[in-house]
Amino acid sequence: MGSVASMNREKRAYTLIELSVVIAVLALLAAAVTPLLSSFTQSQRYHSFISQLATIGAQTREEAIALAKPVDLEFDGSANQFKIHTLDENGSDKFLNTVQLPGGYSAQRFQLSGKESDAGEWKLTFYPDGSSDGGGVQVTQGADTITLYSDPTTGRTVLNHDPLPDPTTLSWTAGDYIHRAS
Repeated sequence: MGSVASMNREKRAYTLIELSVVIAVLALLAAAVTPLLSSFTQSQRYHSFISQLATIGAQTREEAIALAKPVDLEFDGSANQFKIHTLDENGSDKFLNTVQLPGGYSAQRFQLSGKESDAGEWKLTFYPDGSSDGGGVQVTQGADTITLYSDPTTGRTVLNHDPLPDPTTLSWTAGDYIHRAS
């Protein structure tokens, strides 16, 4: 009987080769899954940023209408973020929201009132009647270009995957009518 018990113990043990094979299979799985997880995380960050950027213009317009006073959307280059702010009763800045640019993204071009602008001067103002100064910003990461543009008359913002239009030549999608800004 003692020999049967010792044989049962030997059958339950793993050999060094079996353990090596299991470790090799786990290493291969980890090597295959890690890039997928990294890609998924980057994709989630990208979609979250796009969603926030798409809504920040509309939020600025809605705040101006709700507060019945001008509300500004500006870019803070030192913090690499967009900020919505207005003035409170005392004339001090009151920040309502911010959107941080993810790593690798940068704001490249700015337009305001039909003219090129720079990051330090760009402040897109929305008014209580729903209109805005009109303008936009172009955000890039590598070859990817995202443009947020606000129509001056309606104040509505549009998010595109195209560069900002040439401010001296604006074209409309309804036909081939071309408007030349002065």
